[in-house]
Amino acid sequence: ASLDTVHGDTVMMGNNYSFTLGGTAACQTGIASVATDVAVLEAVEGVYTIENVQSDMVVTVTYNYQTFAITAITDGNGTAVVTPETVTCGDSAVVVITPNENYELATVMLDSVDVTADVVDSTYVISNVTADHTINVTFNQIPYYTVTFVGLEDENEVVSATGDTVRHGDNYVFAIDGLAQCQAAIDTVYVGGQILTADENGNYTIENVVTDTTVTVTFRVATYAIAVTADNNGTVVVTPETITCGDSAVIVITPNENYEIESVMLDSLDITAEFADSTYTLQNIVADHTLNVTFVNIPSYVITFEGLVEGNTHVVYGPANSDTVMRGENYIFGLEGLADCQEAIDSVSVNGQILVADDEGHYTIENVQSDLTVNVTYVTRTFTIAMFAGDHGSVAADTATVECGSDYEVVFTPAAGYQIGTVTMDSTDVTENVSGNSLMLTDIHSNHTVSATFVIIPPESPYVEFVGLENAYESGDTVEFEVKLHANRVLDNLCAVGYQLKYYDTDTTSIVVADATRYGVFNYSVNVTDSTTASNTIQAGSGLLNVTAQYGNNTYDVSAFTLGLFDSECAGRDRDIDFNTVFSVAGRYQFNLSLYTCANGGTAVGTRYEACDGMIHYDRVDAVCDSMILINTTSQEIEISGETLYTITATVIGEHGTVEPNGTVVVAAGSTYDVVFIPDENYAIDEVRDNGFIRYPVEGTGYVFNNVYTLTNISENHNITVSYRDIRAYYNIHVEIETAGGTVTPTDTTVVDGASVTLAVTPNPGFHVSQLEIDGNLVTNCETDEIRFPNVQADHYIRIAFMSNSIAEEAFSDLSVYPNPNNGKFTVSSTDFNGEVTLQLFNASGAAIDERILNNQEYVDFDRELPTGTYILRIISGDKVATRKIVVE
Repeated sequence: ASLDTVHGDTVMMGNNYSFTLGGTAACQTGIASVATDVAVLEAVEGVYTIENVQSDMVVTVTYNYQTFAITAITDGNGTAVVTPETVTCGDSAVVVITPNENYELATVMLDSVDVTADVVDSTYVISNVTADHTINVTFNQIPYYTVTFVGLEDENEVVSATGDTVRHGDNYVFAIDGLAQCQAAIDTVYVGGQILTADENGNYTIENVVTDTTVTVTFRVATYAIAVTADNNGTVVVTPETITCGDSAVIVITPNENYEIESVMLDSLDITAEFADSTYTLQNIVADHTLNVTFVNIPSYVITFEGLVEGNTHVVYGPANSDTVMRGENYIFGLEGLADCQEAIDSVSVNGQILVADDEGHYTIENVQSDLTVNVTYVTRTFTIAMFAGDHGSVAADTATVECGSDYEVVFTPAAGYQIGTVTMDSTDVTENVSGNSLMLTDIHSNHTVSATFVIIPPESPYVEFVGLENAYESGDTVEFEVKLHANRVLDNLCAVGYQLKYYDTDTTSIVVADATRYGVFNYSVNVTDSTTASNTIQAGSGLLNVTAQYGNNTYDVSAFTLGLFDSECAGRDRDIDFNTVFSVAGRYQFNLSLYTCANGGTAVGTRYEACDGMIHYDRVDAVCDSMILINTTSQEIEISGETLYTITATVIGEHGTVEPNGTVVVAAGSTYDVVFIPDENYAIDEVRDNGFIRYPVEGTGYVFNNVYTLTNISENHNITVSYRDIRAYYNIHVEIETAGGTVTPTDTTVVDGASVTLAVTPNPGFHVSQLEIDGNLVTNCETDEIRFPNVQADHYIRIAFMSNSIAEEAFSDLSVYPNPNNGKFTVSSTDFNGEVTLQLFNASGAAIDERILNNQEYVDFDRELPTGTYILRIISGDKVATRKIVVE
């Protein structure tokens, strides 16, 4: 406002003009500047002055205005840029919103007001800003959809810039390349029932895709043809002429007369073999084909024969007198004549197939399809070679059958001590043709008889030999070997065999005769005769082998015998002696055997064999070998390694228990071993012996504790036996039948403690049990067929009496029970009986239910609540007993 109240905004030239400015408009916060055309004015105490005004002037006043901040917030899936960020009051701000890739704008909130609808082209304008604002922008991810194709094969390819997905609202453009087998071209492409049409480039478009989409494609099926070429010698028919892809076509080829199919080429493939029946089905056709067929004249074939020799001929009977036959025809022939060594036709075959002649001797080869060879074999004549051997030898076989023209070797085997004397064939001496012990017959064309005789070989000295005895064994091993007494053709020598078993002492130089503690039992067995074997054991370190042999009804003590054994063929055989032992003490041993001849003749014990080299032979034995002369000695050393061992053999005598060990075990010298006795339940040890000495029971301390026998510092073999005894209590069941009329089985028996026993009570026909007493107690219900004692713990005594049913029934014949059946209420009455009658009622289990007394000619009522069932009424008067069956319903 002007301070010149008279002139206002008018001022005289040269004067000063003073004024003040008051008040602010909306958005103004104060004066920013005051200026004239020529100078900026400064207020002095709120007054502005324009000095020395010389012309009209304009005072320009500018004010300061409020500013406000626009804050933009996003969810991170895009940006919101505010321009300007600080806005002068009343001005506008522009917010440019840019979603990230694959996102779109969702909401725009100005402070708490949704202004999404005011966004235009991703821009929102805030006009006339008069306060701070917050703008909050959110984005949504743009969805993609899957496009699925139906009806495509592996060879069909979908070509699309976006693969098989499309963004929401976009168009999906695709093409289909490639055709599968049997597909000729695309037939239809449709989506949701709507047919899609390809553009000039073959592309299909699905517009504005807003969901997963399925595209269904169909194709036109291809058809094919088979182009046939053939010569004029037959026809070819293909059905059908046009074939749908994957279908089949039938090809029928018909050659002209006298022609046949030569070749069938499908494209470049030879399928001639498929037309055996002139028809072929070509399956799964997926392309055009070319079929080329050629025909050829039917050929003829030649029949040849193998196996025919001079003297054999074949005769042709059809189809013509020739060995040439047209294919498919039958060839008929016969065979005539036999050659040397041929006896008859054996077989006629073609390609391994046997031909059989008809009644006229004709053979037929049917449907000839190629050149053929007929193989003929003949049965070869055979001859018999009869072979004979004289005494003291044998021949490999009595007779032999050989083929005509073949060779045969006759083999002779002389008996021990013999050799071939002479050999004849068909009575002709052929000994000079014998090689070794055989005669070779060659190119046989007739039967022959071959005989041989044998002569003795001059004798040599007999000897003794170890067989199977090794040089080293482990202690505890079983040592088994054989000593062979070789007669060496001196068959009738009576000989004795001496043995000596020694061992080297600890200095390994001194040799000492061994005793049985070092080797246990040393067993041997001798063939005394051809059919008798006797055994013994070596008990000392040296002596003669001797056995006791049984032959027939006689027993012989044998220490000498002939070296040869004889059999029915008069063949001398060596006599064998078998040995076995177990060395328990380690060390080096020497086993010596000596063979002696005996001067005395001995006792003959064997079968008498005559005509053996002109002598009579026996197996002979003797108890004493007089004037022994040493013939032969043999020796072998044996090394036994390992520790010294002894055997412990435990055996149960009888039954009712076991022992451990069960049998024999081997233990080291000086060791300790427990023999454990295991009695069965209710049994205990009766007696234990060790090497014959009683070890239980014994007086004093004894040897067996808690069923264990302990051997300590073992220095010998032990043979232990044990027997067991029954320790259970037994009770007697005694039955006494006072009055005959039945049986009780068993009458008397013994029962072990705790056992159960049942006695069967069987009255004779027409009798019943009238009285039963057990252990002095009278049994009320004695009508029973068995007496049972479970878990017997004491003796029991049974007294039983039987009575004739007729006596009892006669005594109670006037006794009546009524009603019967009943409901548990019934009456028993008598009209004639004098005296007292006891009435006892029992259930089916034998338990007493009730008892009443019936006096002279009275009646008694039974009135009880009884379960339905069968009951027994027992009637007793003195020694008379009868029963009635009561039925309660």
